[in-house]
Amino acid sequence: FGDYPEVMKRILGSRLPVFTEEESEQVRGSSDFVGIIHYMTVYVKNSKPTLSPLPTRQDFFADMGAETLFIGNSTFFTWDIMPWGLESVLEYLKQNYNNPPIYILENGLPLKHDSTLQDSERVEYTQGYIGAMLNAIKNGSD
Repeated sequence: FGDYPEVMKRILGSRLPVFTEEESEQVRGSSDFVGIIHYMTVYVKNSKPTLSPLPTRQDFFADMGAETLFIGNSTFFTWDIMPWGLESVLEYLKQNYNNPPIYILENGLPLKHDSTLQDSERVEYTQGYIGAMLNAIKNGSD
């Protein structure tokens, strides 16, 4: 793609580095893989960004311009077990980004200390997410 989306440039303004045309050409299509860090799935609703394009303010959630709704079966620390969310991300990347090689860099869930004897949440989480990745691979994700 070689540049930031227009809406991102408009909202963040001068806080984003500017690419020269040569730099944009150099990075366009140059990634070797996409790395995914996925712990939970949320629904996202568009909302007006609350941050003005001032260079002195930095707030991830304000910049995001979205409202999130957590869904699914909550674990002890309220992380949701929603493997279909990861499968959806893999499908989206396949369809919209020319099916790049994908590496899952991080995935897991926090559990109570010494929960090894009551391990059903970890087993459910692991089985679900491995199954979701297998489904995505069977559907052609790299």
